[in-house]
Amino acid sequence: MGKLKFSSPRQGSLGSSPEREALVEEKKKRRPNGEEGLIMSAVTVIILILYFVIDTFGIQGRAWVAECTPIYIQYFVKFFIIGVTVLVVAVPEGLPLAVTISLAYSVKKMMKDNNLVRHLDACETMGNATAICSDKTGTLTMNRMTVVQAYIGDTHYKTVPEPDAIKPETLEMMVNSISINSAYTTKILPPEKEGGLPRHVGNKTECALLGLVLDLKRDYQPIRDEIPEEKLYKVYTFNSSRKSMSTVLKNADGGFRMYSKGASEIVLRKCSRILDAQGQPRVFKPKDRDEMVRKVIEPMACDGLRTICVAYREFPAEAGEPDWDSENDILNELTCIAVVGIEDPVRPEVPEAISKCQRAGITVRMVTGDNINTARAIATKCGILLPGEDFLCLEGKEFNQQIRNDKGEVEQERLDKVWPKLRVLARSSPTDKHTLVKGIIDSTVGETRQVVAVTGDGTNDGPALKKADVGFAMGIAGTDVAKEASDIILTDDNFTSIVKAVMWGRNVYDSISKFLQFQLTVNVVAVIVAFTGACITQDHDEERILGHAVYQLVIIFTYITWVGAFSTSTAVIAPPLPPSRHYTIVFNVLRHDAALHEISAREITERKRVRGIWGTHLLQCRAGDAACSDGRAAVGTADLSHPNPPPEVPEGGGPDILKGRSTRRELARRRRDRPRRDGAEEARSSGSEMDVVYTFQTGQAAVPGALRRQPSVVSQHNDATAAKTLSSPTHVGLSSSSSLTNSAGAPPPAAAAASSSTAGSESVTGGQLTPRFTRLDSVFFFSV
Repeated sequence: MGKLKFSSPRQGSLGSSPEREALVEEKKKRRPNGEEGLIMSAVTVIILILYFVIDTFGIQGRAWVAECTPIYIQYFVKFFIIGVTVLVVAVPEGLPLAVTISLAYSVKKMMKDNNLVRHLDACETMGNATAICSDKTGTLTMNRMTVVQAYIGDTHYKTVPEPDAIKPETLEMMVNSISINSAYTTKILPPEKEGGLPRHVGNKTECALLGLVLDLKRDYQPIRDEIPEEKLYKVYTFNSSRKSMSTVLKNADGGFRMYSKGASEIVLRKCSRILDAQGQPRVFKPKDRDEMVRKVIEPMACDGLRTICVAYREFPAEAGEPDWDSENDILNELTCIAVVGIEDPVRPEVPEAISKCQRAGITVRMVTGDNINTARAIATKCGILLPGEDFLCLEGKEFNQQIRNDKGEVEQERLDKVWPKLRVLARSSPTDKHTLVKGIIDSTVGETRQVVAVTGDGTNDGPALKKADVGFAMGIAGTDVAKEASDIILTDDNFTSIVKAVMWGRNVYDSISKFLQFQLTVNVVAVIVAFTGACITQDHDEERILGHAVYQLVIIFTYITWVGAFSTSTAVIAPPLPPSRHYTIVFNVLRHDAALHEISAREITERKRVRGIWGTHLLQCRAGDAACSDGRAAVGTADLSHPNPPPEVPEGGGPDILKGRSTRRELARRRRDRPRRDGAEEARSSGSEMDVVYTFQTGQAAVPGALRRQPSVVSQHNDATAAKTLSSPTHVGLSSSSSLTNSAGAPPPAAAAASSSTAGSESVTGGQLTPRFTRLDSVFFFSV
């Protein structure tokens, strides 16, 4: 996989409002409007009309005659058609096809890199991304959670304790709470292969807690079988606002018991008692809570652990059934059972992926619901937070305080002071994520608008995924709502897949730039030639484009005016060739100059334009070819004549292809009987039609070893028959491939070779050479 080779986008500093407005106005002035081709077309039409009017009615002094009006109108229509021709030539007509092919190729490659693209334009947009707001769990981490620390019975265990170290009453309460107060679809299954890790099915945090039950030599399944889901009296499911889950059971005496679990600092604030070392509840005062946060929760969070508090509450039967809709009263007066620290290891490949993003000018921000200390520790391990740099780590509550006014409304100016340095947003809600994304996109800080990519897996992440320029949904842990709102689905929930999406998006930009480098050169030449032919006849790599354009113009105008090399005359400026032959030469020079320019357009920023060209399908040689001793095609020097001499031509055989005597039925039969051949065999079995014409014109054999189209067996048979029946003073036998050399065994002079090239555009009819087009596009015609 290639590296991201694009330079970092320019990052502007905070500026005043007038400066930003001036910058916007400057951008509007520099924005290309696409009117150059239209202006060129209009200038062409105006020049033609003025030239016609001045020459006809001014210089020649003719008067406007009513009878000649239709003729004048025909002239004006002709000028308009020429202007339209210039306009059409100026438009890179291949650009839509190049964009579509490049996008389709990148999308296909992205699928192999675990990126399922739902919207095609997202691939190109991702190549311009400047900011990525990523979740932590499952994206930056492995999402395989395990409990590694616990605080039970006034004791902080650095590892999972043995069951004997815990009071039976406390252990029983904790096992029941974890087994019942979790989704029954969450479970731990045996490994698929012997020696493998157990399979976690369902919510990964709950799987970690169930794993703790198994580590304590207990089993959660018998408890679930004894209390199935139908016996659960009330369930408060987990959401982003309450950040906890609670399940209510009805006791046999008519009372109720509620089990709760959730974020440690949130659940502890609702606890008024805690189980001590003897397994008995004792009063849990605010100062005790603050001390526990300082001595237990913060050290766990600094180690990158997610802290979960497990608690319960008893509702005596004497008090009657409480109002279950009043959550603030229900989720209160809890008794803390334990606080556990869950480890979710960082993916090994994530730090390097984030480093690539930073080198490519992309800012990575972590948006998570975890504790700020946990988020800061994970961000440091991933490389999002670097030592010695002035970055911000905020909780959702503090973030909202800084960006909202007294009325609770978000102010863009306040947000612009926060987001450039913000790297970690902890204890955040989906609303905070949406606010951050919208603020970055709408910001006018910097020279260019920020292009933001966002990851999400929950239903509430839908607005943020929709608002972002590119939304990434988790293919494994993501909900259907999140996937529907996204542009790309990560099938492996891995951050490195986002980096690959950036790479392939920039590949689209790179491919289009290469195509424009090639196409604009051709269009510049074509527009200038069309303009001068009609009127005179008498920000990426502009220098290279103009340089190749000037080179092609010099070559083409040389062929238009200085045609001495294509004539037998010795004059410096020879008499003009017949129009058909002359313009055939000019057309082929223009086309093959454009074809050869493909080599220089293969790279944009590097000078090694021919690197890897011998590995392309066009120039690969078949194993065993004599012309490819080093595995490369010797273009221009390889003898591609047929390895076996053509068969003897029977008397009066075959229809005459050169005379056009073949019927449609005979042509269809030849196509049907033509054998299938690979590329190298096709190159060796190519046309002696040009050789026959050249031989009859010059009386010499064709150039040996020239790169030309050789005929098939049937074509050789027909060409030879035509050669024998032509009324020409010179006859050539085509019984063997060795007859294609002259008597001296050396190639003919350069002028004769050029005549051979031009003669290829003629046909033989009754012993006369008459102009006609042949398949000259298959010949590598080098103008220089």
